[in-house]
Amino acid sequence: MPLYCSFVGWSGSGKTTLLRTVIARLSEDGLRVGALKATHHDLQLDTPGKDSHTFAEAGASTVVLAAASRSTVFLASDELHAGRLEQLFGPVDIVIGESRSFSAGLRFEVADGVAELSGLKRAVQELDALVTDDARLADSAHRAGLEVFRRDQGEAIARYIRARYESLGL
Repeated sequence: MPLYCSFVGWSGSGKTTLLRTVIARLSEDGLRVGALKATHHDLQLDTPGKDSHTFAEAGASTVVLAAASRSTVFLASDELHAGRLEQLFGPVDIVIGESRSFSAGLRFEVADGVAELSGLKRAVQELDALVTDDARLADSAHRAGLEVFRRDQGEAIARYIRARYESLGL
């Protein structure tokens, strides 16, 4: 079972830039990392009239579109539970979710332009760590019991994730 790590935050807060460093570092350390990007936009990659769309309309619960260099899986969003994620990702050590909160694992919020804890996307009680460059917000988060990182500390965040992974014996 992999360690799930959620990274949430308001749009434009720097999640993707940060996660590029975190994922690269964990991968360089020999850990197998899966990544899930969630979006609030409706996504239509499966074009009506094409075979993959026709299969889904006919009742297929999962449709895989395989191309020469990459493949994609189409399934209903409500099918994206932990068991299904483990099937999709296969043998990975860590799953990083951007803009997706998992019910277990480490929960981070990346905050940019937020001045107070009340302005975060998630309640402090739902977080393990805060990523911010604002010293006052960092101090408040630390006093609330959160681990605190700056946005340029992707490698330190990767070490924190790796340490949690190793402490769980996964």
